[in-house]
Parts: sequence; structure tokens; C-alpha cells
Amino acid sequence: MPEEDPIRKMTEALNKLGIPVEIRSGGSEPVPWDNLLRHGGTFENMFDPAPVSPRRPRRADTVRYRVRVESVKPNGRSWRVLEVASDFFLDEVQELLQGAFGWKAKQRYRFGSAEVYGHRETEHYLCRVDSEGRLTPGEVADEFVRLDEVLTAAGDELFHRYGAGKQWQRVIRLEEIREFGAYTPRAECACGPRTLDVEAVNLELSSYGYGVADRSPVDTFTLPNSLAWILGNGFTRGFRQLRHLMGQAMLDVPVTVDAQFAADAMRPYLRLLEHIGVDGVELTTAGALPRHMVAALFTELDMSERWARQEVPAPIAELRHTAARFDLIERDGSRLVLSDLGLRLLADPVALWWHIAERLPRGSTHEVAVVYVLAAATDTDDPALTAAGILDDVHGPLGDGPVSEGRDVVRTIREAWIVFECLRMTPLDRLSFYRTRHPAMRTFARAVLQQWPRNGLIRWFGNWHLTGTP
Repeated sequence: MPEEDPIRKMTEALNKLGIPVEIRSGGSEPVPWDNLLRHGGTFENMFDPAPVSPRRPRRADTVRYRVRVESVKPNGRSWRVLEVASDFFLDEVQELLQGAFGWKAKQRYRFGSAEVYGHRETEHYLCRVDSEGRLTPGEVADEFVRLDEVLTAAGDELFHRYGAGKQWQRVIRLEEIREFGAYTPRAECACGPRTLDVEAVNLELSSYGYGVADRSPVDTFTLPNSLAWILGNGFTRGFRQLRHLMGQAMLDVPVTVDAQFAADAMRPYLRLLEHIGVDGVELTTAGALPRHMVAALFTELDMSERWARQEVPAPIAELRHTAARFDLIERDGSRLVLSDLGLRLLADPVALWWHIAERLPRGSTHEVAVVYVLAAATDTDDPALTAAGILDDVHGPLGDGPVSEGRDVVRTIREAWIVFECLRMTPLDRLSFYRTRHPAMRTFARAVLQQWPRNGLIRWFGNWHLTGTP
């Protein structure tokens, strides 16, 4: 015997109590039952007219919103004044708030159209975790709602709940609307509590770049094939974020470098090749580089003192290892010598630049590598952290936690990341190989993307699988 529909069973029970409830098809007009299911719905108000959605049409132009974000309960240490582009979607606003407040990544949050969380008139905008199931009346997935739909005039407010406790409830209040130009930062912190390091917050928000978000169609045939695969698979949130990074990376503008710029950027590999020289170098009985050569490289390349106590410092070992993978050096018995290719590229820094850019390892997770390199080709300070947020939507969590972190990205594409590290093109931290960071990261990453095969071609160099459509 088929199981009885619980909604029909409750409807009949209400009818017996004298409460006229009826069931209609999904295409019918809203019914009292829908009013009862929504937040704040009761038997007393279920027959009242259904609340009208507070969302308004999106603006045709992009403007700059000056918003104040503060706790529902007064808290002098927890507020920010932000200036953001009006074309952000609410799921992007959540990430922006995480960066501005320094919150740890959590899966559950929601926005609301009124300050009172459970009010009947409030329309709730749910995160992906909560919106994957059946949405009740008055609920909308936040990835489809833009900021300028819910904030349109000075004084408008948007409710925000992060986590479960009341202490995480905040109000986003629109204070002022300003003009937005092509070089206006998309997200910026104007001020906050006295103890807030505004400069550090803006460094975090700099990954959002400048100008209006690009919503135009994409010709995936002209893109690196791993990136084309991502954009062709309908990831709503990931698509928006990737389009934004693509605009910053200027993929349609060819990369050009001169000999001086290339020589400075490729200096670690050039110095290694110069020390080995035309005659090569005799290795120790353990197969290591001689100590005097290690000490000279360590000093000349200004490597971090953290690695100085190692007999064979990790930066030197990785530099030698990657140079061998790029076919620049080779073993000849007990000696380490330059290959014919290495000897030729030693005299041509520009050719060495393009040789390494073309052969940067992609590994087996092509989509992770291409998103990391794309993030490195922009103004972002930490490409791994920027890529982690996008890859949650495109690839799923890379680590054991509910969301990806920068270290998960680094671990997944370590062979590619270690080349950036050897070239001094990664953020500085306590484990960095060098004491300074080279400014050529963005240009080099753009060169890597320019050399990334198109049209689904698969190319192999040695043991490194360079690319291919996943």
C-alpha cells in the first residue's frame, strides 16, 4: 500500500479543524500552505497576501557602493566601511566579507532582505550548502542574486548571518553611491576600528581587481584547453570569478620581454648554469654539488637564512632538480655538465624564459594548475589562496576539510609551484627559499598561459604531462 502524502494528511487535519487549506499544482498561484512554510509563517497569517520579493531590477551600469557593515548588537571593534562594485553577486560578497573581517572559511551563511532574521517579510538568500535541497517560499540561492538587486538607494539594508550564533549577525547598510571607472578597485576597505590594519585588508581585497565585471560571451576555442574545459562546464560561481581573473590577466595581449628583464627574472637558473660552466663540475661522492658552489649560490641569490644550516639547502636542491627536468643540465659519470640546450640557453635569457614558460609542469590535475597560473597572472598577492576559492566550485575541496585552502592548492600542483618558488615568484613566508620576492610573477604567469596548448592538444616532455583536456 503506497505511503500517504504527509502534506495531504496535514491538510485534511487542518480542514477538520475548520481551517480551509487546499493543495494546488506547482504551476498554480501561491497558496496559504506556502505562506505557512515560509519564515515567520503562522496559522494566523497564512491567509494574508504573500509578501512581495524586495528585489529590484539590476542596474544597467555599475556604480560604487559605500557600505557600512556592523553587528546587529553594538560592537565598537567589529565594523568596516567598504567600497565595492554594485555588480557583485551575494556569494562573492560573502567571500569579500571573509577577507575584510579575517574570518575563517565556513560553509553556512545567509543573507536576508530585512534586519530581523525570522521576519515574515524577509527574503532569505542561502549559500550553496543550504540551497542544494528544496527551497521553501521566501528563499533564493545567493549565487543568483546581485548586490544591486537588494541595495538600490542610500539607507537600504541587507541582513547577514555567518555561522549559528547571534554574535555573527550583521547588517550591511548602503551609505552612498558613487561613480565607478575602469580603474576603480572593485573592493576596498575605507576604514574600520582603530586597531584595524586597513592596508593589510586592502592587500587581501586587491585580488578582486579593477573595473566592471566582464559578462560577455567567451570564445573557449582561443583559450588554454584546461581553462576552456572549466568554462564550458557551467560552473556559475566559478565562471564569474574566472572571467574576472581573465580580464585582469589580459590573455589576448601577447607577452613580450627583453633580454635584461628575462635575465633578471631567470637569474636563479642562469647563475646555476654559469657556476657549472662549459667544463662542468665534479660532484661529491654522495652526488651533491661541491660546498663552495652551494655557498656561492646561496649568497648570490640572497636565499633565506632558514635553509643555511642544511648540508644541501633545499632551495639549491630544488633548483638543480628542476633544471634537470627542463633538460638544462645532465649527469656525465661523476660530473654535472650543461646539456647542449642548457649551453645554448645560457647565452640567451629570453629563450630560457620561453623554454621554462612552455614546459612548466601541469601535472594530472590540469584545472588546478591553470587556475593557479591564471591567479598568478593578476594583481592578487597570493595566487594559491585566490585559486582555492574558485576550485571549490570547479573541482571540489582539494583537502580533507570542507573548503580548500592555499596549502591544498600548493600540495596538489607542487611541481608547478616549485618552479615559481625557484624563480622567487611566490609570497614570502617562513618557508620561502628567498628573502625577497621578484616582481615578474604576473608577466611570467601570462607567458605560461600564452604557451599553454589550445584546441585540446596533448603534449609530453620527458615525464611531465604538460596539458590536455580533462
